Amino acid sequence: MKKNNKMVKFTAILATALMAVSATGISTSAQGVKQMEAAKTADSAAQKSFKKYSKANETANLIALEGTAAKPGDEISIPMTTFTGDTCTCYNVVIEYDSRLEFESVLGSQAFCDFEQNGMKYVSIVGYTPNVYKDGEAVATINFKVPENAENDNYYVNFNEITSFSTNDADYDDYAAKDAIVTVTGGTDKIIKGNCVQLKNVTGIAGDSAVVQVVPFSNNECSCYDMLIEYDPALLLEEGGVSGANSFTIFEQDGRCFVSLVGYTSGSYTDGTPMATLNFTLPDDAMPGDTFNVSVAQLTNFATATEELPGATYSNAIISVAAAYTPNGLTDYKTFKKLSASGEVIGTTVGKRGDFNYDSDTNVRDAAAIAKYIAKGRKGNVTPEGLFFGIVDDKNTSISVRDAAAIASFVARGRVWNK
Repeated sequence: MKKNNKMVKFTAILATALMAVSATGISTSAQGVKQMEAAKTADSAAQKSFKKYSKANETANLIALEGTAAKPGDEISIPMTTFTGDTCTCYNVVIEYDSRLEFESVLGSQAFCDFEQNGMKYVSIVGYTPNVYKDGEAVATINFKVPENAENDNYYVNFNEITSFSTNDADYDDYAAKDAIVTVTGGTDKIIKGNCVQLKNVTGIAGDSAVVQVVPFSNNECSCYDMLIEYDPALLLEEGGVSGANSFTIFEQDGRCFVSLVGYTSGSYTDGTPMATLNFTLPDDAMPGDTFNVSVAQLTNFATATEELPGATYSNAIISVAAAYTPNGLTDYKTFKKLSASGEVIGTTVGKRGDFNYDSDTNVRDAAAIAKYIAKGRKGNVTPEGLFFGIVDDKNTSISVRDAAAIASFVARGRVWNK
């Protein structure tokens, strides 16, 4: 099958338009957008649909954006890579990015144009090579700056449109696109305004639990809710994994996974306190940096006992993977599980193994703090999380001086745990 001449012409036209826009320095102007739109109409048949990447439905060919962690003020790079068996030679994509990020540049492409439309921000990128793009190597790199006043949150960088993703001869018929997440920490706490249902982001370890909390914000007025939540098919949600709702149903439809939640109370739900929790099990083959979406598909009711709360919105959750599944060895991370009075897992926190003082790192200070805690008859200002993360060997149920010794050995060996 030969590549359609119209596709070649379309890509060439768009590349020319984008280069002209870049040369005149008006990449964010109305003229730049008009040039893009004129080029796109050259062959509307060239538009290709694509599906979002999911580990539960992998395809042979993949174009991927790689996420990263950041702090306020950081300059960050999001590589775009391809996985096609070293056969890809060209691409033409539109990336939508979180409006809270500051776009700076694109490196490695033949042309790009950043623009804003209906309050959303985009960058269109065109690339081609006389040879082939090597699997896993960046075909382009998108550079952003995280604002100095950034909130602690996940910031998205997503594929909005893929017009061309192909070999020299034809577009790939079966492929997927993987979006990226920029996880910002060290900034200000995210402020929820108005009536809102928030699905809280969470970090997990492959093969382990990750609890997404369903949290209300309504000035403490909400007393009932009815919603439908969709989650990545690679995630496992069992009947015992839903807590807090008065009624729920887990079901599949057309290969998509859902859980419907209904809840009510004689009083009202407290702002910021979970009114339901979803305890997912992450797949064993998930890798660090992988993400899984949990989204509100429909918010039917969010109300007081007598009326709907006006202007109710919602925010979706992302489960980020911190560590791979290693059944025969020690990972750098552990999962602390918060239990309800009836023994259900209603919260999870991933932390560093050995982090007894719970300051997000494991070092010799943790060994010293454990030794002091033991010497004082196991008394002191220690959090439940610290006690859990301080136990190095998962086979043990209580902390001891052996944990202090294991942490000291870990530091001395260059921060590597005994396998």
